[in-house]
Amino acid sequence: MTVRRIVQHLQQLIEAHDELLDLAERKSGVIVRNQVDELTKIMNEENKRVRRIAELEQAYVTAVGDLFREKGIAPSPATTMSDAIKLVTDPADKRALSEARDALLGRIERLKERNARNQKLIEMSLAYINFTLDLVAGGDQDVVYRKSDDAQPPAGTGRRLFDAKA
Repeated sequence: MTVRRIVQHLQQLIEAHDELLDLAERKSGVIVRNQVDELTKIMNEENKRVRRIAELEQAYVTAVGDLFREKGIAPSPATTMSDAIKLVTDPADKRALSEARDALLGRIERLKERNARNQKLIEMSLAYINFTLDLVAGGDQDVVYRKSDDAQPPAGTGRRLFDAKA
């Protein structure tokens, strides 16, 4: 029964991560279209999902601890899902745990990739905004090209190219 509870918690975690992944994909489009209000809404939704995932993870950890206690082993904070799978003797339960673990790890990896992509989009957007502000505000550098002081002709050569006789 404990194994089924663990698999159920893993399935709930997978669903919660799928929801986060959907939000992350929506966020990409919102960032590209520069819809700040919509971005704020999505981030608020993400925060709700992250809190829900924390609750689900706590329930999952409790269920894994119960499995260890059933087997007469004291759970530790360093206990992994692989350790829990090793404790299970039924092949169908082992397979169910392994498949759920692998599915969750796949979702987490996809979410990391999407978040990294969104972070790059935000950095590029900020760089563009800073560039635009520098153009509008005039920045510290002169935009007009001019002759530098180092390129002055040597003293005594008062003639210019157009002053020379043909």
